[in-house]
Amino acid sequence: MLHQKDTPGDWGQARETANISVASEHIAMPDGCKLFLRSWTTSSTNVLLILHGLGGHGGWYINMANEPATHGLSVYTIEHRGYGRSQGRRGHIASYRTWVEDCPASSRETGRRHPDANIYLLRHS
Repeated sequence: MLHQKDTPGDWGQARETANISVASEHIAMPDGCKLFLRSWTTSSTNVLLILHGLGGHGGWYINMANEPATHGLSVYTIEHRGYGRSQGRRGHIASYRTWVEDCPASSRETGRRHPDANIYLLRHS
């Protein structure tokens, strides 16, 4: 079953194994807004950061993130402000520049956690 009744909108369940650590947390942006982050961490030096599109959220990518993690890739999904479990007015942003600024901040946080990694971005829409 893909859809989770207890977590509406999430598709799948994050799979933790002996080689994959799964976590979820909020990370603070420079202005203090907290964005929701899911992670599948492995020992790989390659990281995939998934940024959802408008109207979406990171829960849509759970099953997808499980797959590269099983092949050793660390994966992160961030939820933009105002979407999913992130803070912010639902579906609204005063300026698109705020989202644009959040993207490199998310990437920097990923790089801080994996300083020697190659970071790849998957951006939807």
